[in-house]
Amino acid sequence: METTVAPQPDTEPTLPNIARAAAQRLGEGWSAEPGEYAASAGLFGPFRSAFRLHVDHDEDVVVGYCRYQGDDFPELDPAELPIGIGICDGGVYLPDACPSDGVEALADQVARAVRVAAGLPLH
Repeated sequence: METTVAPQPDTEPTLPNIARAAAQRLGEGWSAEPGEYAASAGLFGPFRSAFRLHVDHDEDVVVGYCRYQGDDFPELDPAELPIGIGICDGGVYLPDACPSDGVEALADQVARAVRVAAGLPLH
């Protein structure tokens, strides 16, 4: 008889869980909030713009944001983006992200995408 262990609620690869883990990676001053029905999540940091996570029609994780004056986000050049990050309308996306990657790996990818979008060091 095979037994399965149900994943813990904070380790399921939901957008709110991924956003919370990404906020921890981004460091002090960052927080996350779930969106409606766990279908989205927000990342909030030292910028006027919030970063919104959702899954698009192609099942890619999207990190959407607005470019507000004063945030000084860079103009992104697709040719200069790190592998695994693409530009889309309203933000960037993670074409290689997959739920089976798990919360920790997805949070790393989201934090990296936020750093790229905001012009922060990738460290």
